[in-house]
Amino acid sequence: MTPVFDAITPHPDGVDADDELIHERAYVVRAYRQGVDKLILRGAVRDQKPPGLYFDDVQPLTVHHMIVDLTIAMPFVVVAGLLGFVLIWFLRGREPERPDDIGDYWREVPDDPPAVGRSLLDFGTVDSSAFSATVVDLAQRGYLRISEERTDRLIGKDKVIYRFDAVLHHDVDGLEPWERTVLQRLFPGVESSTQDDLTTWARANQA
Repeated sequence: MTPVFDAITPHPDGVDADDELIHERAYVVRAYRQGVDKLILRGAVRDQKPPGLYFDDVQPLTVHHMIVDLTIAMPFVVVAGLLGFVLIWFLRGREPERPDDIGDYWREVPDDPPAVGRSLLDFGTVDSSAFSATVVDLAQRGYLRISEERTDRLIGKDKVIYRFDAVLHHDVDGLEPWERTVLQRLFPGVESSTQDDLTTWARANQA
């Protein structure tokens, strides 16, 4: 009925708009700036029936047409924006209160084992990465040797496992208790083990 609306809401495929359309509702909102301190919003809603649906008429039948105006003073918009900013700052933007137990600030990285650093980052929680970090740290300090064993495959990626060999001439009395536990788990009465051995044990003893 209003051709300009066809570009906004085109008729569905397979529908004869001239014969099957029975109602059209349109909403229009326009904004005007009047001077430097005033905004005017005009909104309208209109319901129409197509020509000839109820009467022999060539014009659409308007059954409802409402217009609403809203005038907004710019100072109101500014004040509302400032109040919104203050509210957001009050809820989300303020600095948190100073806690009572502030620890010492370390300017240099502490000389602690990797497992300790991992637990500090996780607020006391120890995960599998702490175990891996301890193994690598012990290897760097000469307590064990890590080597890579690769198996070539015709299809898919090559299989890579890591082998751990104990270096027996080192004195383990100077190690931390958890470091000695790691060595005992890697070498339970043997001088060499693999990543697969460790994984098999972990699966069999998981909680």
